[in-house]
Amino acid sequence: MPSNYQSKTQYDSEVPSATGLYINMMKTDEAVYVPQYNLPEDKEVVQLLSQYTDKKLVPINVKQLSTLGGSINCLTWYCPKRLLPK
Repeated sequence: MPSNYQSKTQYDSEVPSATGLYINMMKTDEAVYVPQYNLPEDKEVVQLLSQYTDKKLVPINVKQLSTLGGSINCLTWYCPKRLLPK
């Protein structure tokens, strides 16, 4: 998977930006949700993925979210109840 990592969009010096990290997609039974960053490579990545799957490809704009260090896949991680805010 191509990468166009963008450290210049980093929000916090402690947490690296995820901007340009296309591998941070999410796959379900019906679709693949592909991060989009308003970069020229966005369309190229969707075209590349279409060669390897028959699933529906759903581009999701995560430009602002990705500067905080995560993207689509990160949002789906399990969070133990003890770590949730009270």
